Amino acid sequence: MEDKNIENKFGKKADAEIDIDDFSFDNSEEKVPFDREPIDRYRRSSSYYNKKEETPNKKKVKTIKMNLSILYVFLAILVVINSVLGYFFIKLNSSVSYLANQRAVYNVDLSDLDTSKSTFTGGAKGVQSTVCITASRYNDITTYDQFFESSDKSRGSGVVYEIDRLNGSAYFITNYHVVYDSDNNKLMGHYWIMFHDSFVPVKCTFVGGSSTYDIAVLKVVNNQEVKTTGAIAATFADSTDITLTESVYVVGNSMGMGIRVAEGIVSVEEQIFADTNTYHNFISHTAPTNGGNSGGGLWNTDGHLLGIVNAKFKDVRSSGTLIYGEVVHGMFYAIPSSITLGIVKNILRNYNGVDPSDLLMPNIGLVYGESYSETNTYYNYTTKGGQFLYDIAIIDDTTDFEVNDIIRKLTYSFEGKTIEVEVNRKSSIESHIFNWSAGTKVVFSIVRNGNDGNASNDIVIDDFEIIIPNSYIEIK
Repeated sequence: MEDKNIENKFGKKADAEIDIDDFSFDNSEEKVPFDREPIDRYRRSSSYYNKKEETPNKKKVKTIKMNLSILYVFLAILVVINSVLGYFFIKLNSSVSYLANQRAVYNVDLSDLDTSKSTFTGGAKGVQSTVCITASRYNDITTYDQFFESSDKSRGSGVVYEIDRLNGSAYFITNYHVVYDSDNNKLMGHYWIMFHDSFVPVKCTFVGGSSTYDIAVLKVVNNQEVKTTGAIAATFADSTDITLTESVYVVGNSMGMGIRVAEGIVSVEEQIFADTNTYHNFISHTAPTNGGNSGGGLWNTDGHLLGIVNAKFKDVRSSGTLIYGEVVHGMFYAIPSSITLGIVKNILRNYNGVDPSDLLMPNIGLVYGESYSETNTYYNYTTKGGQFLYDIAIIDDTTDFEVNDIIRKLTYSFEGKTIEVEVNRKSSIESHIFNWSAGTKVVFSIVRNGNDGNASNDIVIDDFEIIIPNSYIEIK
């Protein structure tokens, strides 16, 4: 994973470590004396005690001959060992790289698993929906070894979004930074995936993505590996319903060495990282996450996707020194599935089948939720159960919101379903806004004059309706 690890100002606490420099060793310390002759610890035969005493010279010659014999035998053994090791070294040297990168093939059949054990349902189902990903500047991967062993590639993970085995087609979700060449500020250009039950690289096409949200979509069409794989499309969980300490599983191409499963818990349900122009919402969890896990899934105990793994707390500088004076443990992050799903559907909705798609956010004329400055990060977030509007850009005559309105609920139709959203998180609107397109009717429940501290002046408007205008903001 070429992870762009997130640096932040949040607290940290790690287990104490022992510094070897804290210990001293005094070479002058008196040591226990050793025996000049080893103690004889085995029983002698009677002949040993009855034999005649030899003269000192004869004993010396005999000892020298015996030592020489032992030396010759020892040297002969060394020659034999050296020859054998030399042969095997040649054999092993050619395959050591392969062994280091060897990955297991997971032929997972959920019907054979004990579904009462959450580790099996969550972790194993996640494996079935996970792929390994390699991105390169060159179209130079055709074999398993090239997929895993080349040193100049970007390696990560992906989640199966859709799969059509009959036609050999599939879509995959990954992180934008996995497919992006940060050294040259452009996309890598060539992409491959490998299924959990295959050793064959599958060439993919870049569909679209956003570096702001760190989400990208890849696709493959008419491929034999897709037709024969046992992979399944991910089932999305509602990440707004997660709870603190809920068990989760990270599944991905850890260290670029194949699919692995790690277990943890949700440590923070919704964590906001802010900069001057934008903010990022993450699920914080404790499931171990390494390079290569980027783009893989964070799964709940039902095997449903809670988020896309993309970062860990950065505690080491590029020089190798610790930023905070200690190693930070158990602080890993994932992009919530509710936001991911809206972004992926938005990208595919705007995809023409040829050119990479842009992420387009409807411009509804509202500036809501959070406001940031370089010197002070603060949240305009009301305790009355909604998101606070601190600015409004009038984009047409239908935009009748007012500054200080509090949005408590919204309702809209999407893909034939009525979606009702309680606006009780900082990400509540962001989790749905990418589902809206021109002509979508959204009904808001708002509280007006709700920011003056006097509840008797509040006016509740339950049917505040707007029609999404044909105006979009391109999110790079």
